[in-house]
Amino acid sequence: MERIEDFSALPAGCAGGLLSIGKFDGVHLGHAELLKTLTSNARRLGVPSVVMTFDPPPLSFIAPQRLSPPLYTLPTKIRWIESFSPDYLLLVSADREFFAQSPEEFFHSTVLSSLRAAGLVEGANFTFGRDRAGNGRTLRALCEKHRLFLEIVPSVDCLGEPVSSSRIRRLIRDGAVDAAALLLMSPYTLEGVCVPGEHRGSTLGFPTANVAQVVTLIPGAGVYAAAARAAGGRFPAAVSIGGNPTFGVEAAKIEAHLIGYGGGDLYGEPITLELRKKLRDLVDFPSAEALIDQIRRDVARVKEIVD
Repeated sequence: MERIEDFSALPAGCAGGLLSIGKFDGVHLGHAELLKTLTSNARRLGVPSVVMTFDPPPLSFIAPQRLSPPLYTLPTKIRWIESFSPDYLLLVSADREFFAQSPEEFFHSTVLSSLRAAGLVEGANFTFGRDRAGNGRTLRALCEKHRLFLEIVPSVDCLGEPVSSSRIRRLIRDGAVDAAALLLMSPYTLEGVCVPGEHRGSTLGFPTANVAQVVTLIPGAGVYAAAARAAGGRFPAAVSIGGNPTFGVEAAKIEAHLIGYGGGDLYGEPITLELRKKLRDLVDFPSAEALIDQIRRDVARVKEIVD
């Protein structure tokens, strides 16, 4: 896959390709079906397959007040798209003027003029142009008018509902990371950096790594079973997200107890948490001893789940 970031200097091989346009936030089961359809059709037609996505996302220009944290970091999103083997990934750094185009203006300037596309493969809920005025019907009419190939890929259902990024967001906010993993095809993952904390975990016998600089969506408060990658190793981890009601701490934090880690502090080191399952809500325990007993039970469950 060739990655292209300069929209004004597209390689010659990119022209005449089959195109899919989308945010691809959290490459999920629906995106997988779309990308597989794109590449198979491109091979059948003998043309390159081209994926077009955006960084920063359109809402950062259109309605920044509605912009939510992404499900994936940009490098993770790129890796997932690349796993479906398109020929080109076009990473567009657009501006307000770009997203202010009408559907017809966007189609003519981008699809026809810049990319000279042979056709498109899009999802059933695809919208484009100013105020998302263009939809599947608009796209079909434009493709028919200009004799371009078009395939609209139906929505994919999982657990009785259509798969979508908004549905995955709801699951993650509710703490249902195991259900979200089914839709995402892999565990939901937080990537951050270890920073100094208050060392309260060490006084309880369960030292924690405090994880900061997480740019993706943070799940709802609770204790989670996770697999942590840090210091060149992989460890089961009990992860607390939120405050600490037992000690009257309201500020939300991400703290991970890496089970079996015996090294020194990880300050400044990257840490990745693959969340597997929510174990419980945060509780205001009557004493530190009651909290310690519960943490022991949490650690045992984490070992069972992650191992």
